[in-house]
Amino acid sequence: MEQKIESKKDSKNEPKKDSNKETKKESNKVSKKGLNKESKKDSKKSITNLSNYINNNENNNNKLENNNINNINNNKFENNKSQNEKSTIKINENNTNREISKLKEDLKSIEKESYKPEKIVLSKNQKGQVKYDNGDKYMGSLKNDIKEGVGIYYYASGSRYEGGWKNNLKHGQGIFFYASGDKYEGEYKNDLMEGKGIYTFASGTKYEGEWKGGLKDGKGKYYFRNGSKYIGDFKNDNMEGKGVYYHKNGNKYEGDFKEDKKDGRGIMYYYSGDRYDGGWSKGKEDGKGVYYYKNGNRYEGDFKEGKKEGKGVFYYNNGDREMGDFMNDFPVGMHVKYCIDGKIKKVFY
Repeated sequence: MEQKIESKKDSKNEPKKDSNKETKKESNKVSKKGLNKESKKDSKKSITNLSNYINNNENNNNKLENNNINNINNNKFENNKSQNEKSTIKINENNTNREISKLKEDLKSIEKESYKPEKIVLSKNQKGQVKYDNGDKYMGSLKNDIKEGVGIYYYASGSRYEGGWKNNLKHGQGIFFYASGDKYEGEYKNDLMEGKGIYTFASGTKYEGEWKGGLKDGKGKYYFRNGSKYIGDFKNDNMEGKGVYYHKNGNKYEGDFKEDKKDGRGIMYYYSGDRYDGGWSKGKEDGKGVYYYKNGNRYEGDFKEGKKEGKGVFYYNNGDREMGDFMNDFPVGMHVKYCIDGKIKKVFY
């Protein structure tokens, strides 16, 4: 499960405090100071799909003559003879590694660059003042009674904006101090956060990156208050596209995101030393995948909602392998076990 990203305050006139999309479990979003004015292109290709689930062209083992074994063969679990066909799911790890390398290169600019506007200091000839009936007050540049140039707007609620104005709208560089304790430092366009900026929540969560129409959109970094971090793409205020998520517990995920969740193709490096490479849906392992255990065992096959489910092959670190069905993370029914000494066994669960 990923953490929900906190929503920033509305920057139009008096901002209303949005409800925070705070943490659920231990997962999702980030930022850091700034980005290049021209952000890197999105990673061109998604992480390479898993190919060839079960090799249907293998030679049938002549030893398998009884009906139960034939049923397994019909389910595409045939005996591998050749040494170069050790895996029933073949992953092009070189391509996967290249895609991850490109992703990391695209994110280097986010790590290195910083962005922070200068504090507004008004000169004597910029200190026009306007008091409003609702208790708000403006002090700064005016042109024909319209806010134009630089100025400071004091809200009756306690919020304050310091920065550029154009035709009575926040425009250019500015800093917004929210009464809640949140703060935004960055660029505005037509009264909305747009361009590059840093939004710091009073809770300690922080986003540094690109904005569009008042929403996180583009490349960015999101720091969660629990210590987790996300670096990558954002769309419509959500983690979406390519990214790297650093979990507080030491796990690291590299791959696709959709609506704040791991979704698509990705690799999870577990702090225990295990690794999963394959499909994801709504934050969980789902589809075809390979799970590598620290002790040398591995499972290749189907996953559903984070568990082994469907057809699969379990490879033991001693060279044995076992083929059959899995449900709710456990083997079920009859499996065929091919031992390294050449013996073939039927195993029932």
